[in-house]
Amino acid sequence: MRVVPKPDKSTPLLEADGKTVSQAWDEYGQVPIWNDTTKIYVPGTSAVPLSVLPERYRSRASSASAYQDIIHRSFDLAGVASPASAGSKAVVAPAVPRTAPPAPTNEIVNAASRVSDVAPEAVQVPRAFASDNMAVQRTAQGIRNIPVVGDAIPRATGEMADQLGGAVNSIASHYGEGSGPNVANRIRNTIGGAAERETQAAKAAADSSDAAVLADWERAHTGARDAITGAETNALEAARRSVGDMSPQDMGATLIARLRQGEREAHATKERLYGVAANSDGAINANAVRGIRNDVTRSLDEQGLIVDPQLTPAASRMVTELDNISNLNIPNRVARPTSMAQGDVETAAVSMQGLEQTRKRLNALSQAASNDADRRAARHVIRAYDDWLGNAFDNALFSGSDEALQAYRQARAANTDWRQRFGFNARDDADRIVNRIVTGEVTPQEASNYIVGASKVGAKGVSSRLLTRLAEATGNDPEALQAIRGGVWNRLSQATEGTAAKPAAKVADDIGEFLNGSGRDVANRLFTPEQQGVMRAYAETLRRGGQARETLAEAAKNSKPGASSPQVGQMEELANAVLGKGGKSDEALFNAIDNYAKSGSRADVKTLADIVRNIPEQSRGDLAGAIIRKLGQSKQTNDFSLDTFATQWNDYTPQAKAVLFGNAGPHRQALDDIAAISQRYKDIGKRFGNPSGTAQNVNFAATGAWVFASPYTAIPSLLGGAVAAKMLAAPAGAASLSKWGRAYAAAQAAPTPPRLVAFQIASRNLSNTASSFGGNISSSQLMQLIQSPSKAAADDEQPNVPGRVSQ
Repeated sequence: MRVVPKPDKSTPLLEADGKTVSQAWDEYGQVPIWNDTTKIYVPGTSAVPLSVLPERYRSRASSASAYQDIIHRSFDLAGVASPASAGSKAVVAPAVPRTAPPAPTNEIVNAASRVSDVAPEAVQVPRAFASDNMAVQRTAQGIRNIPVVGDAIPRATGEMADQLGGAVNSIASHYGEGSGPNVANRIRNTIGGAAERETQAAKAAADSSDAAVLADWERAHTGARDAITGAETNALEAARRSVGDMSPQDMGATLIARLRQGEREAHATKERLYGVAANSDGAINANAVRGIRNDVTRSLDEQGLIVDPQLTPAASRMVTELDNISNLNIPNRVARPTSMAQGDVETAAVSMQGLEQTRKRLNALSQAASNDADRRAARHVIRAYDDWLGNAFDNALFSGSDEALQAYRQARAANTDWRQRFGFNARDDADRIVNRIVTGEVTPQEASNYIVGASKVGAKGVSSRLLTRLAEATGNDPEALQAIRGGVWNRLSQATEGTAAKPAAKVADDIGEFLNGSGRDVANRLFTPEQQGVMRAYAETLRRGGQARETLAEAAKNSKPGASSPQVGQMEELANAVLGKGGKSDEALFNAIDNYAKSGSRADVKTLADIVRNIPEQSRGDLAGAIIRKLGQSKQTNDFSLDTFATQWNDYTPQAKAVLFGNAGPHRQALDDIAAISQRYKDIGKRFGNPSGTAQNVNFAATGAWVFASPYTAIPSLLGGAVAAKMLAAPAGAASLSKWGRAYAAAQAAPTPPRLVAFQIASRNLSNTASSFGGNISSSQLMQLIQSPSKAAADDEQPNVPGRVSQ
């Protein structure tokens, strides 16, 4: 039992009264004196006999006496001592000498004793809780419903629960520290790391074995592939030696250089010859010269060429130049007449110098052409001028020496050759391509595409015609023709630079199409039969090589050794089972381990044992401590609950408890003892009240049943639990309630007019008394209770009763 100090005079007599011991006795003229024998305050020598005291004082004195007895009985059953004065030596309740009940010595007490050995403070079990005597249990059950004093038993039970909760935390700390998720994180790192190391070692062994087997397989197949590649390489080299090999880009650049060089040489030749002719004594009839413009513009119309100052400015200025010569407006180049009429000058002919000067001026003007239409028109003006000049010679319109005529004819022949070889006559698409090449309007790649085609070599007719023009332009130059052959072969056998390599079958098909199909004409003009035979041999080698590769690939596919799977080790199996391949959060992992301990499955117990066996000793203790630490934690309040501990402890299988907490030792035994005490509370302890802070309100709400008999339980509901408790604890309040109860019982039994009047007066007095205690209930509300019990019960169940005070 607990020992408490002696109270002083300022100690409240009743917890809900608010009056100290001194105030309470002074109220009826007494001087309180502490009695060391009885251990209670008693009236002094000036005490007035109770019989002469007013009713309320007698009631209070009787109440105090009754309370003293009840307090002692409550303390006895709760296993605690009555109060003693502060500063004096400790004294032990009860108020009057009595024989203390024997200390319980049953298993619950023994269990509490063992728990106390490992707990931070002793675990004190209330006598009523520990006793197996039914009478003792019933007595405690009845006393705990008495306001204020009845709280001793629930309070003692609550203190026991707090002590056991502290013991659980202490035991948990003995095993280890850390929250469940933190412990789970360390377990994850341990098991996961071990599994990773085990897996890496197994994988390294498997990889080493696989590498050796694969090396043997690759050596066998590499030799076969090399043989196929060697045959193809030999065939390609033979073809290159025979026909050459030049990238299309280089081929285009070579041809452009060769054509432009030839064009410059031919142009220089004809210009030199025209210079010789211009310095001769030859001349053209003036009448023929006057028709130059008409002849040229007629030729333009026949070709559908339009000369416009805005669209073809260069050609337009050239026509203006023809206007000048047609009007014989050639400064310093008009020959003097051989005979003149009096007062008149007649122009007989235009010298070759004047005509050559006009041709040069036309050539100079043509250089300014900046678009295709202007260039076409300018070229045609020059060609029409040369044609007119040639016709003048052919039609005997020329006059001069034989040497002058011969010089002009040589110059004209050189001009014709220059124009025809280099595409200035624009006879067809091949002429126009050659002319674009020599005038600098194409790139090497474009020139290559013109000659060998952008896709199929020789597939278009222009390729054959262009080949003819190129041979004419270069004079069948061997270097130019070899460049063309090398470019054609490169395009057939190789992919365009910067693109993916062509499959061997595609190369063979392209060669066959060129030699036997759409490119046959070009092939026969460029390559000799022997060269074509070498090309066919290479294509056939590629086809056979392709077939051999397919056969080899199929064999390799069927025989290639695959990677062997590393053997799954014990730690990897454990990690897969516990951690999961997808991973779990720390909290989810801890819950999973906790569930292994609860499931009862042999497989889960084995998994739990494997976890514990494969983690460090400290982690084992931390895991056990984390699981113990959460035992008994109420989900609603997050406080320690004996009821919850009993339920949760029973969830764990004996095997799991042995794995986690061991089979022996004081701390392991303490866990079983706490479980036994918790189960005891779960079975009978609830009879003695709620050990939480709600006990006070529960006891006050039950006071109506202690003072009054049913049906007076409506009073606490109407007044509120706190007000009802104050009234019951105070003499004035208790007397008012008692009188009202008697009036109520009389009126309810026989509602005669006098009894109803008496009940009305009692109701008014109770209303006034309740207001002094903070209550708010009208006499009319109390009068309404005189009705049938069913009606009263119905009214009491209404959610909003006027004047009701919330608790």
